[in-house]
Amino acid sequence: MAVAERAAAETRPDRTSELRKKGYEGRRLGPRQMTTDTAVRVTRLVIEEKGKLLKQIFVRLYRLVTVPLDQIPYIDFPELRINKNESTEMPFRYVKGNTGEPIMPQVRH
Repeated sequence: MAVAERAAAETRPDRTSELRKKGYEGRRLGPRQMTTDTAVRVTRLVIEEKGKLLKQIFVRLYRLVTVPLDQIPYIDFPELRINKNESTEMPFRYVKGNTGEPIMPQVRH
Protein backbone atom coordinates (compact mmCIF):
# COMPACT_ATOMS: atom_id res chain seq x y z
CA MET A 1 0.00 0.00 0.00
CA ALA A 2 1.37 3.38 -0.93
CA VAL A 3 2.04 6.00 1.75
CA ALA A 4 -0.87 8.18 0.55
CA GLU A 5 -3.26 5.20 0.62
CA ARG A 6 -2.13 4.27 4.14
CA ALA A 7 -2.65 7.82 5.36
CA ALA A 8 -6.12 7.93 3.81
CA ALA A 9 -7.02 4.59 5.42
CA GLU A 10 -5.86 5.83 8.83
CA THR A 11 -8.04 8.94 8.63
CA ARG A 12 -11.22 7.15 7.47
CA PRO A 13 -14.02 7.07 10.03
CA ASP A 14 -14.41 3.77 11.85
CA ARG A 15 -17.97 2.97 10.82
CA THR A 16 -17.79 -0.44 12.44
CA SER A 17 -17.34 1.21 15.85
CA GLU A 18 -20.99 2.30 15.67
CA LEU A 19 -22.03 -1.35 15.43
CA ARG A 20 -19.71 -2.37 18.27
CA LYS A 21 -21.33 0.28 20.49
CA LYS A 22 -24.65 -1.49 19.90
CA GLY A 23 -23.21 -4.85 20.97
CA TYR A 24 -22.38 -6.40 17.59
CA GLU A 25 -19.11 -8.29 17.32
CA GLY A 26 -16.62 -7.42 14.64
CA ARG A 27 -15.12 -10.00 12.30
CA ARG A 28 -12.07 -9.62 10.16
CA LEU A 29 -12.40 -11.00 6.67
CA GLY A 30 -8.69 -10.69 6.03
CA PRO A 31 -5.86 -8.18 6.06
CA ARG A 32 -6.95 -6.28 2.92
CA GLN A 33 -9.73 -3.73 2.57
CA MET A 34 -12.72 -4.96 0.54
CA THR A 35 -15.59 -3.18 -1.10
CA THR A 36 -18.91 -3.60 0.67
CA ASP A 37 -20.30 -5.93 -2.00
CA THR A 38 -17.17 -8.11 -1.82
CA ALA A 39 -17.34 -8.23 2.00
CA VAL A 40 -21.01 -9.22 1.82
CA ARG A 41 -20.23 -11.91 -0.76
CA VAL A 42 -17.38 -13.31 1.35
CA THR A 43 -19.61 -13.30 4.45
CA ARG A 44 -22.35 -15.14 2.57
CA LEU A 45 -19.87 -17.77 1.37
CA VAL A 46 -18.58 -18.28 4.92
CA ILE A 47 -22.11 -18.67 6.29
CA GLU A 48 -23.15 -21.06 3.51
CA GLU A 49 -20.07 -23.23 4.10
CA LYS A 50 -20.74 -23.20 7.85
CA GLY A 51 -24.32 -24.29 7.12
CA LYS A 52 -23.09 -27.17 4.95
CA LEU A 53 -20.67 -28.26 7.67
CA LEU A 54 -23.35 -28.08 10.36
CA LYS A 55 -25.70 -30.13 8.17
CA GLN A 56 -23.03 -32.82 7.74
CA ILE A 57 -22.42 -32.89 11.50
CA PHE A 58 -26.17 -33.07 12.21
CA VAL A 59 -26.66 -35.98 9.78
CA ARG A 60 -23.81 -37.92 11.40
CA LEU A 61 -25.12 -37.26 14.92
CA TYR A 62 -28.65 -38.14 13.84
CA ARG A 63 -27.47 -41.52 12.59
CA LEU A 64 -25.69 -42.15 15.89
CA VAL A 65 -28.56 -41.29 18.21
CA THR A 66 -31.74 -42.36 16.44
CA VAL A 67 -33.79 -45.18 17.92
CA PRO A 68 -35.30 -47.75 15.55
CA LEU A 69 -39.11 -47.69 15.63
CA ASP A 70 -39.29 -51.33 16.65
CA GLN A 71 -37.35 -50.54 19.84
CA ILE A 72 -39.83 -47.93 21.09
CA PRO A 73 -42.28 -49.40 23.63
CA TYR A 74 -45.93 -48.80 22.76
CA ILE A 75 -49.34 -49.42 24.27
CA ASP A 76 -52.07 -50.11 21.73
CA PHE A 77 -55.68 -49.14 22.54
CA PRO A 78 -55.09 -48.21 26.18
CA GLU A 79 -58.06 -48.20 28.53
CA LEU A 80 -58.37 -44.95 30.45
CA ARG A 81 -60.13 -45.19 33.79
CA ILE A 82 -62.34 -42.16 34.41
CA ASN A 83 -63.66 -43.38 37.78
CA LYS A 84 -64.37 -46.75 39.40
CA ASN A 85 -67.42 -47.27 37.18
CA GLU A 86 -66.31 -45.70 33.91
CA SER A 87 -63.49 -46.21 31.45
CA THR A 88 -62.90 -45.63 27.80
CA GLU A 89 -60.66 -47.33 25.29
CA MET A 90 -58.53 -45.03 23.17
CA PRO A 91 -58.39 -46.32 19.57
CA PHE A 92 -54.76 -45.32 19.06
CA ARG A 93 -51.20 -46.30 19.77
CA TYR A 94 -49.30 -44.42 22.49
CA VAL A 95 -45.71 -44.50 23.66
CA LYS A 96 -45.34 -46.35 26.96
CA GLY A 97 -43.92 -44.16 29.72
CA ASN A 98 -41.50 -45.14 32.49
CA THR A 99 -44.44 -45.96 34.77
CA GLY A 100 -45.89 -48.40 32.23
CA GLU A 101 -48.76 -46.02 31.46
CA PRO A 102 -49.33 -44.44 28.04
CA ILE A 103 -47.90 -40.96 27.59
CA MET A 104 -50.95 -38.86 26.86
CA PRO A 105 -51.07 -35.29 25.54
CA GLN A 106 -51.45 -32.65 28.21
CA VAL A 107 -54.73 -30.79 28.34
CA ARG A 108 -54.38 -27.02 28.23
CA HIS A 109 -57.08 -24.87 29.74
